[in-house]
This record gives sequence, C-alpha cells and structure tokens, in this order.
Amino acid sequence: MAKLVLSLNGVVQGEYELNQERITIGRKPENEIPIDNLAVSGKHALIITILDDSFLEDLGSTNGTYVNGKLIKKHALKDGDVIAIGKHELKYLNELATNDDDEFEKTMIIKPGSASAAVAAAKAAEAAGAAAAAPVRPAMTPTPAAGGMAKAMPAAPAAAPAGMPLGRLTVL
Repeated sequence: MAKLVLSLNGVVQGEYELNQERITIGRKPENEIPIDNLAVSGKHALIITILDDSFLEDLGSTNGTYVNGKLIKKHALKDGDVIAIGKHELKYLNELATNDDDEFEKTMIIKPGSASAAVAAAKAAEAAGAAAAAPVRPAMTPTPAAGGMAKAMPAAPAAAPAGMPLGRLTVL
C-alpha cells in the first residue's frame, strides 16, 4: 500500500498510509495529514488514490506545492517522488505505482457530476464511428457540362462533427 513519509529538515515527523480515496493535506487539524506551519495553507493539497496510483492536486494554496523541485497544480505521483509543502517534505512510497508516463496519456479522470456528459460524448463518438463504418452512397450534385448538358458528380464528403472526441471511453 502507498504511503507518505512526512519530514522536516530530514527528521521524520510521521508516516501516513494512503488507505482512503481522498486525503487532504493542510494546516487545519481536520486534514488527514495536518502540517502545523504558517507556510502551509488551511487546505493546501489533495491526494486522490485510484487502485495502485495516486494523484496530487494543489488546492489553490498561497505558497504552492512542489514535486521534485517543480511547482505543480496536478501531478501523477511516482514511487520516490518528494512533495514539498512549505519547509516540510512528504516522500511518496509505492512500488506498485505506474512509472510510465505513457500510461496516463490514455487515462481520463472524470470529476463528480460530469460523468453523464462523458457518457454522452462516448455514445456520440461510438455512433459517429458506426455511421462512418457503414457503406454510404454518395449524394449526387448536378454540374453543368459542356454543351448545356448536366451530369451527376459525387458531393464532397461531410467533415467530422466539431468537438467529437478522438478516443474511446469505456464506462464500467
């Protein structure tokens, strides 16, 4: 199971197992990981754990959240990542975490309440894909020919609808 090791100036302050889907970090005592330091915002950051992977999100903190020295807003955590909040450090330990960034390119995180829009988009994409796969007789457009005669020409194919997703979403 994944865990965070909290330290200040190299001295371990505590260890926290990531045994809940959502864990907050901040100065207020109601956070699952409280850090009593004025450089830390009341609700500073959030860790979301899904299966073996954890994701860190800064909650609009005043002084920012850093992972391995880089300021982040959202970050997929990897084993050994060091999260800096104020002068405190949290080391993320999880040997089962996905270490390949390419895996996350195919992942869609859906915020609560937006699942119905994602399902609708997936169904529309599937319907569009089925329509594209079906044989279609081209529409004929009359075109004036030499000598005043008209002949039928295939119409230009319709463009794909704007805003349609390029990938497939599987709803479990």
